[in-house]
Amino acid sequence: GLVARRAEGWAPSHLGELPLVAGFQPELLPELEQLATLLPTGSVNLNSASAQVLSALGLSPPLADQIVAYRNGPDGISVAGDDSVFTDLELVVPDLEAALGPLTPEDQLALGNLISSQQVGVRSSFFRVAMEGRSSRHQVLRKVTAVLERGAPGEAPTIRGWHESD
Repeated sequence: GLVARRAEGWAPSHLGELPLVAGFQPELLPELEQLATLLPTGSVNLNSASAQVLSALGLSPPLADQIVAYRNGPDGISVAGDDSVFTDLELVVPDLEAALGPLTPEDQLALGNLISSQQVGVRSSFFRVAMEGRSSRHQVLRKVTAVLERGAPGEAPTIRGWHESD
């Protein structure tokens, strides 16, 4: 049971297990499922986080939108040929300012604090993959969300979490 898992150092591996944690408010789960993935370690990747996630970290909504706009490139479409990628944390502010104009002092401070505290980064070792399958013959719908950890070069990723739902 849960007591035995806690005694063994258990921690939830996917968001669906959060209601097992003492004090968790189950009504928060639907919103969290759209924003979060449980990871053992790491930072939020500026190259893939949504504006909502960036705002939740303490960035102003306009700055969060600017970061997403920078990534989406001039056409404003994600995953297109003109997208921009942050490659170095030390260049995030200069790259944003070169592309979009000066940041406010407050935005520079908020982003600088997240960078210096390593709450954000520009690379990911973990990825959340959401899949949906439907059987046309049986009208069965199954949703699977997996958390994968990047393997060493040439190695397959490791599945760190798996959750199925209807």
